[in-house]
Amino acid sequence: MRLVRSQKGQTLIEVLIAVALLGMLATAFLGGLFAALKADIIADERAVCQSLSQSHLEFVKSQAWSTKPTEVGVNFTYTVTSSGISGSPAGQEPSWFNSVPLIPERYHGYSLQVEINNIKGESDEKITLRQITVEVYRIGEPKLTLEGYKAKI
Repeated sequence: MRLVRSQKGQTLIEVLIAVALLGMLATAFLGGLFAALKADIIADERAVCQSLSQSHLEFVKSQAWSTKPTEVGVNFTYTVTSSGISGSPAGQEPSWFNSVPLIPERYHGYSLQVEINNIKGESDEKITLRQITVEVYRIGEPKLTLEGYKAKI
């Protein structure tokens, strides 16, 4: 076996190729890391929207049947944020309106718009069904709409 004694180190071309390969690997790794981070942010936002809308829909459905609004097709709409509640014209609020829970402060930037629409029953003229629609917004941009119904039993 013969020993090479005159080897003076790596050539410039070999070093440049190694740096280029390392740069391509780093770019691919950082791209994948960024995509995973973005997917995590989107999944978190969807979970928050689903949780807020579902809990508020269940809150409205759990309340006693209110006599307001009284006419078929008359909507009662209100908006909930972390700082307060604003509703439809005064006098149309249901009896439970003042106990509507606010959005927790940790979800600052989210808001809910709730619409309650009376639907006439098939057998008579009385209102026996209400459609409840909850829309979730984040910084004014619509993110999720959830719909449910409350029946007068």
